[in-house]
Order: sequence, then structure tokens, then C-alpha cells
Amino acid sequence: MEKRNGNFADFDAEDKTIPRGPESWPSEIQQCKVCDNPTRSFCKSCSSAFYCCKDHQKAHWKIHKNECFPIRVVVNDPSFGRLMVASQDLTQGQRILEEVPILITPNTRSENGITCLGCCKKLTLTTAVPCIRCGWPLCGVQCDMESLHTTNECIIFKERAIQSSMGNLGNSYQTLCEIGVLRMLLLIEREPRLWKRLLKLDSFKQTRKQVADKMFNLNSIICFIRQEVSMDIEEDLIDTAFGILRGNAFDTSDYIGFIDCCS
Repeated sequence: MEKRNGNFADFDAEDKTIPRGPESWPSEIQQCKVCDNPTRSFCKSCSSAFYCCKDHQKAHWKIHKNECFPIRVVVNDPSFGRLMVASQDLTQGQRILEEVPILITPNTRSENGITCLGCCKKLTLTTAVPCIRCGWPLCGVQCDMESLHTTNECIIFKERAIQSSMGNLGNSYQTLCEIGVLRMLLLIEREPRLWKRLLKLDSFKQTRKQVADKMFNLNSIICFIRQEVSMDIEEDLIDTAFGILRGNAFDTSDYIGFIDCCS
């Protein structure tokens, strides 16, 4: 354990299960969980348990770890793979985890409709604006200048003349999924460290072999990546990327404060 700013940082417990939570530094004096002595030092993961010394924090860990963080990770759930479950009662609206996403894509599970590829905002035929470079739908000038789209698939769509017909396409489930897989595969060269982190997620290959996917066509995704985009990527790796995106992405209604169709 190290000491920092007068407060005890996380220590490596024997079972390596202590979570790494956001830092929050209470200033009030509390009683040590073990000896009741006054202290300002606390568990950095939850900021709720106070200790007068690192030995008392270690001694109390077997008790505290069950209440330290409101969630725990179940690694090999037979039905859902790797997931988080509540380890204590949660209140409505309680913030339990805050992280910067590795990847943001348009929501592949939303209703068919035109979606801004820059900020994922839902659009209509009257509000959609074609990208000045590739012609795919955006919401306006800001996303045309710099956005998730311009830094990812835009230049590829322009160079390969991959066109969007907003009136007919409507950003189908399949199309948005193909764009999501493309954005993920672009990380291989751009952000290899993040790509390696994504590969640690479950791709649910065995499960997907047993259950037909009625929403997405994997062969179409492979064709899009290898033929239309002309990326020299093995089919098995495309399958893995698709499975990771399909099984681990979650929808958010609060990207940039107002967007309701991101994954």
C-alpha cells in the first residue's frame, strides 16, 4: 500500500479482487473500522470505510470487500459471459461506474432510421445533411468538420466510393453494424493497446454458432470489410470483432448530453 495526500491508496489483496474506483477525498474525521481511532484515511475505491493505518485496512478487507464497491464482475456466467452484478442494494440514479468508452458507434439495435454517423443523433430526411466528402448522413456542419465519422470511416468511404442513399438506406441495422465493426478493426493499427483490450472480451462464438442471428448477416459484414473496404483481415478476426461488438456493446441515451442512439 502506498500513502498519497494523507490517504491510503488501494492495496493488492491476496485474491486481487479489490476494485479500482474513482478517487474522492473526504475531509471529515471518521472512526477507524478496526480500532475506532479518529482518522481521515479511507478506502480509495469506495471512500466510505476509514482506517487509521494500512494494517487495519488489510485486516478488515475480508469484511469490507463485500460492501466496498456496489458491483462485482462475474467472469464466466454460463448464460451471459462476463458481466457485472450488484453486490449491494442500489438506489435509482446511483452512479456506480464511470469510464471513457474504447469505441462509440451508432446504435445497431435502434429502430431503422437515418442516424448521424458523427454524433449518433437520430435524423430525418429533412434534417440529415450529406457529408461533404463521402455523402453519408450527418447532422450538420460541426460533425462535418470533426467527429467520430470524419476520424474513422469517412476517408475510406470517399476513396472506395462507398455511397449512401439516405432515402433508401435509412441506416439499416446491418449497415450500422458494419460501420461499427469497421471502426473496431481500425483500432488494430491506430490503437493497438485498445485493440488488445477489446480482444479480452467474450465474442460468444460458440453461442452464436448454435443460435441463428436474425438481425445481422455475418457474411455481409465480412464482404463489406474485405471487398468493399478492402481491408486484408482474416474472416475469423472479423467474426471475433462482430461478436465482441454484438455481445458487449450497450446503448446509451446520454452521449454528449442529448444523443439517444449510441452503442
